[in-house]
Parts: sequence; C-alpha cells; structure tokens
Amino acid sequence: MSRIPASQAESSLSPSGSHQQRPAHSQGVTTGIVIAFLVALVSLPVVIPGISSVISEISSERARWHLAAAHDKRLNGDYTGSLRDLEKALAAAPEDQSILVACARERMRAKDFEGAVDLTNQLVQQSPELFLGFRAQIHLEAGNATRAIADLAMVQSRQATVPRVESAQLLNTLAYARSLANEEVEQGLIEANRAVDLQGGEVDMLDTFGYFLHLNGEHQQALEWLERAVQRTQGGSTRNPPTNVGGEPDPEKSVVPAVSSHRLGLIYHHQSIAWDALGQKAEAESARALASEHGLDDPLASNWLLSWLPLPEPEAVNFIEVINFNAAVMDTRGFLYYRAGDYAAALWDLGFAIEQVTALAPNYYEFVRSHETDLREIREQEDQFDHSVAVLFYHRMLILEALDRTVEAAEDRRRITEYGYPADATLF
Repeated sequence: MSRIPASQAESSLSPSGSHQQRPAHSQGVTTGIVIAFLVALVSLPVVIPGISSVISEISSERARWHLAAAHDKRLNGDYTGSLRDLEKALAAAPEDQSILVACARERMRAKDFEGAVDLTNQLVQQSPELFLGFRAQIHLEAGNATRAIADLAMVQSRQATVPRVESAQLLNTLAYARSLANEEVEQGLIEANRAVDLQGGEVDMLDTFGYFLHLNGEHQQALEWLERAVQRTQGGSTRNPPTNVGGEPDPEKSVVPAVSSHRLGLIYHHQSIAWDALGQKAEAESARALASEHGLDDPLASNWLLSWLPLPEPEAVNFIEVINFNAAVMDTRGFLYYRAGDYAAALWDLGFAIEQVTALAPNYYEFVRSHETDLREIREQEDQFDHSVAVLFYHRMLILEALDRTVEAAEDRRRITEYGYPADATLF
C-alpha cells in the first residue's frame, strides 16, 4: 500500500487533524482548470461535427482518387485492377450511389452478375424509381430476361400512378426483354407499338430519317425515304404488311392511322428543300405547293423580308439521339415479329433500323471524337455503338435464315464478323 510522505501529510493537516485553508493562488489555478473544462465540454457539439466533416471530406477525396484510378485502369483494359480500386472507393464512401453504380457495372463486365445485383439491391432500397431499371439491365446481361421483365413491370406500375407519364424508353426495354425471353410476345408487340406511337409513329420516323439524310448531304436518298413517309400515310400498316414474292414486305401498300394534314405538309416541305438542294426547281415548287395545300406555307417564300434572312438549317448531329432510339424501337418490334413468326413485318422493321444506324454511324463517330480527348474513351464508345449495330445485323440474319434467303443471311453474317463479333447468340 502506498503512503503519503509524512512531511506532505503534516503540511496538509492542522495539529487537530482538520484541513488547512489553501493559499489564494492555488484556488485560482483550480478554478481556471474547472472553467476550461466546462468551456471544452460546452464546445464539444461544435468541435465534433467539425472533426466529422473533415474526416468525411478526407474519405470522399480518397474515394474520388480510387474512382479515377479505376476509370483509368478500365480504359487500359485492366478490369481486375479497376474493380479492385472501385472496391477501395466503396470502402471509403459506402453510401455513394455513383460508386455503387460503377462497382455494379464493373462486376457485370466481369460476369459476376450475382455480385452486381447485390450491390444494385442497395441502390434499389434507396431509390427504386431510379435503379429498378438498372437492375433489369443487369438481369438482361446475365441472360435472365424473366427477372428483368419483373423489375421493368414494377417501374411501369410505379409510373402508372403518375398521370400522363409514359416512357417510350421503358416500353421499348420491356418489350425487348419479352423478345429475349420469348415470353408474352403479343404483349411485347403492344408495348413496342406504343413506343413507336410515342415517337410520333412510323410516318414521323420516316420523315425524320429522310430529313436527317438531307442534312447529311444525301439528298436523293432523303427524297426516297420522304416518299415512303408520304406513301405510308396513304397505305396499310407495317404491323401486318402485305408481301411481295419471297416474303418481302411491300411498305407502299400498308395502311396506318391517318396523320394530320399539317404533318403531311411538313413532309412535303422537307421534300421541297431536298429538291432545292439538288437544283431541281420545278420539283421543289411542286412540293411547296403540296405543303401549302396542307396548311404549311414556306415562311421564306411567303414573306419577302424573311426570304432575305440567312436562316441556317439544323445540323445532322442534332438528330443523333432520336435516330438512334428510333432504330432501337424498330429493332425491338422487328425481333418480336420474328418471335411471332411474322417474318415479313420483322424484315421491314429490321431493314429500317439498319438503314438508320448505318447512315448515322459517321455522325456518331464525329460527335464522339469532337467531345472526347482521351483516345481510349473514344474507342470504348465507338465499340459500344458498333456492338449495337452488330446486334441489329444478327437479328436480321435470323429472319433471313427463317425465310431461307441464305445468300443475304450470309452477307449479314459477314458484316457482323467485320465488326469483330461472333454471329451467334453470345452477341447479346
């Protein structure tokens, strides 16, 4: 047992055993310590959040560093290293949605679909409206179209509670999942046709593509597609088109719901400017007269002041997104027709889809190269586009094989291999 030295004990006790009065300077020191302690105690709620904020910022910065390193490794083809850095980023910022998405995408690339779904489940719990579609994409990549359909149907049911909200993108993805699963094909066709309608219908798609070709300098081809748009307003529907010998659809005999007079006038207007670009003044005037008959007067021709103004046309690059999506919608519907055994309708839709993406390709490549500085990033985006085009050729190849048109099927097979992909079901 320790003991207080005698001298210390004696100085702290009086002869009678009671405590002596402490000196005044000792009291001041004690009081100062107590006050400092109380001030520190009161300040803790302010100091601790500040420390937490600094720690959080350090963690976020570390996560961003790992995220950047992962991106660089992915572009270099080091997918294992990329995933390792992404997991470090996730450890530093486990609630960061962008990192969770990046981790899930890298796991999906590595064919670890179960791991990708596990990460995405966390995102779905936080924001189901935002991430159910992403989880459906993983299911599709994993070849589990049935589970993808279930997720997309949940998204659709949630959207149904909001008036006037309907997404062509969602309908197209849901319809495409049905085509891959080869389940509920008729329901898929309903969804695909609704997606077409939301894009303005077939007539609008044909007109948009024709105008795009004109802007791209392909004026003669533009006139051919614009004429198809006009014919489509006067004939039957490609949903059940009559066919020529050999099972080839005859689009000029099909019938669709009537389009507005103004819409038809716009097609004639587009024809007039394409004829003008070819220097065919008589044909241009004839097309302008038809546009006027349908209530669409050319403002430059009807107003002398406007006729002197240099009003530039939009650029073809402005149509990249809409043309690309229109092609995707036609591909989806065409593949569903193939599943249903309606090869004529399928062939028309796939042919239109392929015409659009192959015409679009140079514009897409130019757009990517003008907006990206990293050559690896450019190559990756171009590869993704090429893959989607190869899938379209594969779908058409299946239709041509079903029609026993082996020479044309072999040509599509050759095009697929030119893009660097196998012409089999592993393509998608």
